[in-house]
Amino acid sequence: MADAGSGSGDDAGGEGSAETSQRETSTCDICQFGAECDEDAEDVWCVCNINCAHTNFNPVCASDGRSYDNPCQVKEASCQKQEKIEVRHLGHCQETQSARNATGQSLPT
Repeated sequence: MADAGSGSGDDAGGEGSAETSQRETSTCDICQFGAECDEDAEDVWCVCNINCAHTNFNPVCASDGRSYDNPCQVKEASCQKQEKIEVRHLGHCQETQSARNATGQSLPT
């Protein structure tokens, strides 16, 4: 009866092919937070075409505990990391919180 399992494996191979074609049609669904999908024959890339170079300095504290020079940079970070990062409040985050998140360690006080 173990051979019957092998037969199931053959069916799973067919399902795998269907899953592959389904994956190919929906691969761009993985790109979120403003990212655009760029795919070639082998890979799918999430590309962030967010340009904050000409955005005014308007410091904000984001939900990741980091300070950014402006809300545009928060959007850019969210896109690049492919995770939800939002502006929490205007102004810099508390220095110790920002430094702790940037280094992963607490700063001596």
